[in-house]
Amino acid sequence: AYILETIRSIQAQTYANWELVIVDDDSDDDTETIVLAMSDSRIRYCKQVRTGSVSKVRNAGLKLIKGTLVAFMDSDDLWHPEYLQKQAEALARYPQAGYSLTNGYNFYQPGIATYYFNPKKQGELSGNLFIPFCEGRFFTFAQALVLRSELLDSLGVFSEHFRDTTFGFMGELTYAAEGVFLYEPLFSRRLHDTNATLQHEAEHLRYFIDTVKAFARCNMLPKCTMKQVLFKAHIHT
Repeated sequence: AYILETIRSIQAQTYANWELVIVDDDSDDDTETIVLAMSDSRIRYCKQVRTGSVSKVRNAGLKLIKGTLVAFMDSDDLWHPEYLQKQAEALARYPQAGYSLTNGYNFYQPGIATYYFNPKKQGELSGNLFIPFCEGRFFTFAQALVLRSELLDSLGVFSEHFRDTTFGFMGELTYAAEGVFLYEPLFSRRLHDTNATLQHEAEHLRYFIDTVKAFARCNMLPKCTMKQVLFKAHIHT
């Protein structure tokens, strides 16, 4: 129902030097018909045997990429027209940064924000962002990430032991490399009844708790910080 609108938001990017790899997890709707009907040589379509795993789908896409920068997109979300442009410019301003992130918001109707992930909407934060990320001082999703593909050589791909392991991937990324966070909201996350995140909230919470504890066991995260993060998660749930 939403993938065409999502693709159009990518085609509308002011940064035009992109390739879109669409990994279809054996959908049983008309996704394939919609995608293959699009006459855009920058779009590649790959259908695979169903996994039901966001992490496995993203890893399948990572095997097919060619670019020096990598971004992720879900089939129902939208990018601001300057999303790629401003992230690429941020990485040019900060050559030591391995990735860029951006603010965004939830929506039911396009263009109408229901909740901004970060109330601040101007400026940027740079450096090692691991502790701020774990503490929730900025909140983000994979759909707000642009990273240098060379980082994948040392970082690896998404762990596949849970359906969606974005938090662990983002944690390892922010720990391993410096980055920049743009407070300008440049991506929007659609809310609807079939959101994968909403359908599997209990699993996501269990994975979040396990991952935070693993960061502490590996001495990446101070135990006092771990307790604060888990307490905050408990309060919010």
